[in-house]
Amino acid sequence: MKTPRHSSLQIRLASITILALLIALAAAAYLSGRQVQSDSDLIAQDAVPGTISAHYMRMAMYRSFSWVMAAASAQTMQFRDESLKAVHEADVKFADALQQYEATIRLNPARDQALLERVKNCSAELLKQRRAYEALILSGDRDRAASFLELELVPAFLPAIFAAEDLLKYNHGNSIALSISIRSSVHYLYWAVALVVVMSLACGMVLVFNLTIRRRELTELRENEEKFAKAFRANPSGIAITEVESGRYIEVNDSFCGILGYPLLEVIGFTIQDKGIWNSDEERSRILQPLLAGGAVRNQEVQMRTRYGVRKTVSLNAELIELAGKRCMVTLIEDITERKRATEQNELLKVSIDKHFDAAYWMDTSNQFVYVNDTACTAVGYTREELLGQSVSML
Repeated sequence: MKTPRHSSLQIRLASITILALLIALAAAAYLSGRQVQSDSDLIAQDAVPGTISAHYMRMAMYRSFSWVMAAASAQTMQFRDESLKAVHEADVKFADALQQYEATIRLNPARDQALLERVKNCSAELLKQRRAYEALILSGDRDRAASFLELELVPAFLPAIFAAEDLLKYNHGNSIALSISIRSSVHYLYWAVALVVVMSLACGMVLVFNLTIRRRELTELRENEEKFAKAFRANPSGIAITEVESGRYIEVNDSFCGILGYPLLEVIGFTIQDKGIWNSDEERSRILQPLLAGGAVRNQEVQMRTRYGVRKTVSLNAELIELAGKRCMVTLIEDITERKRATEQNELLKVSIDKHFDAAYWMDTSNQFVYVNDTACTAVGYTREELLGQSVSML
């Protein structure tokens, strides 16, 4: 018979498997949607505007050529001038359409630019020959104009029109190809969505089956959190959890507030720099170096400033943890100010007694030597190691 733990493990593995499939299907659906969006954007911002601009360029070439032909056959100077004005207006529209087309190039810049350069070169040659043709028209030399039309202008006009036609066909082909791609992507998207729905139902059944076990685990987790919170609050050592990068206090216990003299509400949410607890940022960085290198801080003696500006000596221990994706530091401090002061006073007293010219003997209630100075050792002829722990009767 399977134990609940084994059943829970199998259910979790099944849930993970189904979830992985769901993620894969969702990723496929997402990629299909992105492809549809990308193709739609290319149609809206490249293929269609490019087709329109290429069409305008082709029409501008036709208009300029037809109007210059009209100017050549004009019977009055007024009609000739109006025709030439229409030619120049067509040139302006051609330049505008060319500029608009360059702004739409996104799909295949190398191929697009090559076709566009061909249009530019051919149109530049056409413009050059057409201006020469206009000069012949304005001079009134119809014979030379007719010969120039046949030998120079038409041979320049045809390559320009063909280049514009190729550019137009290229953009039209892009529109068709992108439309087909959108249709395929939509079909893939439909299949992915259908599979996601089926897998979601299966995953829902597994999750419902696992709900009871999960509730029990949550209850145990909540009890553990309560135990941790009680231990955290009742700990006699000061405990603080801070963010490493910003130095912001996330949580502190009452002992930490008591050591530094701050109310709880004046610590949580503030940074170490706000409170000015450390003597300097350099000192804090020095303490953090072992942590950032992957180690820990153990019994490090540091100076900290309380709320009232009083400096206290504390023994500091620190570890790195991760909370909500951020590096944090758990710091334990113990106030050793009085202990350190007493130790220093005892050491000072010890040195004073050691150097005193009178013999000094310290004994406990059992009449055993606890401490003797150098003068006492000299007086009785024993070393300090021989006297300590011995009874006074040995003398």
